[in-house]
Amino acid sequence: MNKPLIDPDGEVRELTLEDFKQMQPVKKLHPDIPPRVRGPQRD
Repeated sequence: MNKPLIDPDGEVRELTLEDFKQMQPVKKLHPDIPPRVRGPQRD
């Protein structure tokens, strides 16, 4: 079982190499979410 990322006090623990190895792109997990598009930029 994976160790929770947040402790009982609500603090996020330091991520380990194993945590990073298990991460996947959001696009792969939720392909139905549309990509974010930036609006026009001001000068």
